[in-house]
Amino acid sequence: MARNAAVCAYCCLVVMLSFVHAKSQTPNQRSEGKAPLRTENSIISHPEGRTIEPMDVRDYGVDCGFVHDSSVALNSITAARVANGAAINFPPNCHIKLGSSWIVKNLSGFTIRGISGAGNNGYYGTNVPTITWVGAPGGTMIDMEYVDGFEVNNIAIDGGGLAAVGINVDKTGNGGIVNTTDGIFRRLYVHGNMAGGASNAGWTGLQFSMISRDNVEDMRIVDSTFYCGPSVTSGVAAIRMGPSFNDKGYIIRHNFIHNCAIGVWEQGGAVIIDENEVGSNHVDFQIDFWTDPIKISNNLSESAERGDSFLLMNGNVNHSVEISANNIPVNDTCAISLFGGTFSVPSGNTFYSGFERGFGGHKICNRGNNPVRLLGANAGFDLDGSDLAIFINTPKEGPHSIVDSAGVSNAQRFLVTSTGSTFLERAVFYGLNDNAGGLVAANQAENATSCALNSWCGMEGGYEVVGVNSPDGLTCSVTGNDTTTAHSYYVSAVDAAGNETILRNAGNSSTCHGPAKFDGDHYETLSWLASPNAASYNVYAANPRDPGNQVNRIATGVATTFYRVGAAYPTVWPIKGEKNPANSTLRHIFRGRAVELQFGTPLKGFSDKGSSQAFSLSSKGFQLGASGSTLTQMTLYWTKSITPEPVHAASCSDQSFLLAGVTTEDRISNIVPPAALGNVSLNGYVSVANTLLLHFCNPSGSSVTPPAGVYSVLAVH
Repeated sequence: MARNAAVCAYCCLVVMLSFVHAKSQTPNQRSEGKAPLRTENSIISHPEGRTIEPMDVRDYGVDCGFVHDSSVALNSITAARVANGAAINFPPNCHIKLGSSWIVKNLSGFTIRGISGAGNNGYYGTNVPTITWVGAPGGTMIDMEYVDGFEVNNIAIDGGGLAAVGINVDKTGNGGIVNTTDGIFRRLYVHGNMAGGASNAGWTGLQFSMISRDNVEDMRIVDSTFYCGPSVTSGVAAIRMGPSFNDKGYIIRHNFIHNCAIGVWEQGGAVIIDENEVGSNHVDFQIDFWTDPIKISNNLSESAERGDSFLLMNGNVNHSVEISANNIPVNDTCAISLFGGTFSVPSGNTFYSGFERGFGGHKICNRGNNPVRLLGANAGFDLDGSDLAIFINTPKEGPHSIVDSAGVSNAQRFLVTSTGSTFLERAVFYGLNDNAGGLVAANQAENATSCALNSWCGMEGGYEVVGVNSPDGLTCSVTGNDTTTAHSYYVSAVDAAGNETILRNAGNSSTCHGPAKFDGDHYETLSWLASPNAASYNVYAANPRDPGNQVNRIATGVATTFYRVGAAYPTVWPIKGEKNPANSTLRHIFRGRAVELQFGTPLKGFSDKGSSQAFSLSSKGFQLGASGSTLTQMTLYWTKSITPEPVHAASCSDQSFLLAGVTTEDRISNIVPPAALGNVSLNGYVSVANTLLLHFCNPSGSSVTPPAGVYSVLAVH
């Protein structure tokens, strides 16, 4: 008996060792058709319900050979209580059929992950774990409800041309006990149809909070790749945030999003969208009305097909949206289409020519009836005069849109007083409907300033600059195939009185490379932006060798904003140096109670640029000319009623009278007698303080008595 027992024990040990050795030699990838080690829902777990090793999906009936539908097996994993905190692993080269939705519900702290990488080109063709939909058209592949503190990593999601949703994340249905929040989606490859055909027309790769309006917050989608299908109008969207106020705290960062009708569609909530590469989307980013503060920055767009746009705002947002440091193509539509609201552009955006080199398109537009405020130090970066004109003149009836940057601004400025009330520091009114803190342009109701349209209106209209600005946006186009010769041009504006603006060397100057000889088939056409209040324009050609100092006026009285240069280009340059040292159309208008110059500060007038002083006015007095005497007082004085003595024939008579207030420093002029003097002549001066000496002369042959009464004089001190 003892011997038989020993033999039995020996045999049992050999069998056990053989089993362990055999298990260690089992390959990681199960062969197609071979049954898994465990076909029942039996998760290796601690007696208290905690898993003790990562879950390999093959161990629970999942077929990685793309033969059988694995929907039941996947649902059995996530239906188990111990899936909380589990790491659900998909091995490399695992291609799974999914015929019905995989439900992930009431779980926390779990990870769904592929062992190998995904991201760009990471799918079953490159041995990356892939889930492909084979169910009914319009289905949802993975439905995540009531999930908290989770990650989905390194997996490819293939809609197979049939599914409508790749991954749905929400908080709906009965029996929910977990809040939906704090999710990470990283290194995914999500495609509407990896086989290359058309996707479902309703395809969305990853969507959130489409039904629930409660939470579904704090989600991060990073380092992943999204394709909706084969064209720019495929599917609905790569990533979609539903119309909920509460899908907040989202980050969509460093993803590759291509071939979608909409790349990222934010219907509600708050999101940071940055560092993504987007391309061949009809709309890269669409933002609807029900949103919180948003940041769209540092994205590279390559959506350069017909009708493509970078950003479409679908409502008048009531908060600030940052749109900054993006690289954006301009196609045949509007690259950034706004709908009213305030937008921060601290670093500007860079634009480049896209479809048809941007012909017919614009960089930034306002589609709505509400004004847009575009704010930031570099908000005007890469925006020229034509871009600004389109932007600020919408809506045409006003109030008009505003751009306010370090380099260009039409923003209203207000000074805040100690009570919190505001004082208008500056504004510009383009139309009668424009409003600046309740103040409007001239000739309206009680809240009107005295300012005209298109002027610089300062200090509630107390200071205004009116006139014509130098024309902006001068461009030159060449007709004909001869571009061998450089030609330089300027344009100036002229007001109704014939005054001319300056010629400057930026903004309104242009250089053409055109024909050496002009004729009907070879010419150059200049065009520019209109200057408000201009009556006409002058066109100048410049010496290409010295365009800043030698010019020739080739056209005057141009009534349009274009001019065709068809005659021979000048060879002589009669105008040397600075043509117009100042914009002579400008007028400075002061209004109000008084203009005070205190502490001796002078107001000086010059006939040139600061060399020849014409006058000086200060608290010390008025000086006419650089060496003129300073006049401190000019006063009219009146005598009491006086009776002069007769003046004998052919003689003169000095007669003194009381004149209170005058001093010997006063110089008397403009003595006005109470009546006609006849043949008597009269002048006078202050002989001593408070005394006026009148000098009467009678050239006649008989005695004459000057008229009695009140004499007035002008005394200049």
